[in-house]
Amino acid sequence: MNQTVTLLLPNYNGARFLRESIPALLRQTYQHFQLIVVDNCSTDESAAVVSGFADNRISFVPHLEHVPVAGSFKRAQELVDTPFYALCAVDEVYEPEWLGTMIGLLERQPDAFFACCKIDSADIDGHVYLAPYERYKDSFWPQAEPALFARDKYVAGFSKGCFLIITSGVFRASALEKIGLLDEELAFAADWQYLIRGLLAGFTIIGTHRRLVHYRRHPNMTTNSLNADLSRFHSELAMIDWMTKAAFEQGVINSRQPDYRIVRNTLLHELAIYLTVRKYAYADKLLTFGIEKIPRFKGTFFHYIAWVACRLGRNGGLALLMAEGIYLRLRLAIREKLLP
Repeated sequence: MNQTVTLLLPNYNGARFLRESIPALLRQTYQHFQLIVVDNCSTDESAAVVSGFADNRISFVPHLEHVPVAGSFKRAQELVDTPFYALCAVDEVYEPEWLGTMIGLLERQPDAFFACCKIDSADIDGHVYLAPYERYKDSFWPQAEPALFARDKYVAGFSKGCFLIITSGVFRASALEKIGLLDEELAFAADWQYLIRGLLAGFTIIGTHRRLVHYRRHPNMTTNSLNADLSRFHSELAMIDWMTKAAFEQGVINSRQPDYRIVRNTLLHELAIYLTVRKYAYADKLLTFGIEKIPRFKGTFFHYIAWVACRLGRNGGLALLMAEGIYLRLRLAIREKLLP
């Protein structure tokens, strides 16, 4: 089989979503691909679902040892034997034009190691909507179409968070020799770090403003489990430290001082969510983590408002979410006004 793209679909107990994601990928207008479902020791009927598709481009690769999600994506990268590859998400929804558009972008920009698109959200039933965080991430994109993300500007931009989604795009396989594989030790932040590694290695990223991928939000999302044991916040802190050191050494940023505001903001958002659903013990756990682990958080205004919110319980969580919404709208309004 002589294909151009390897579509990698890491899976763990995603049988429900495989029934939708595999047909969506098979319906791509660009048909020169192989599809590999990389199974992470599923205990549901995932294998049976995959075997039910009569298409010789599909293969099922089971592993005997379960690993965290970043490790599953890294194992998938090791299977690439085509010029391009994609790390797809089993629970996301891909439009038919997605793959062809991504390949076209990479062919247009030879120094790009990654091509991506804007995303929006889909609920458990597949209804598509634009979440506030998607609008906020959109504000970091350049206005040109296609959008080009170059090292000197956008490495610093990534200090404000990961505003590109690796499961929304396609990678150039030859760049693996220079960038390497995902760092599975970083758990939640491995994708964030990987995009920065590519830019620091001298490549660019190209993107389209078209929303060709719908990010599925549901109770069993991996993000939720990473929040529960705080590994998300540990990996984000480690990523910020790594990025600051690497970017400073290459002269991309002028300060050795890490900026932990994104970790602080994420923690406040999650704290508000858990307060609104009355999970007070976990909210207190988050506050303690912020005090003990996030540099320059203790004794600040943000420490104070988090403490007050915890004392107010559900009402405190609702107030935090309201304040966050107002803040995001103001930031977007100011940014849109300043952009040409």
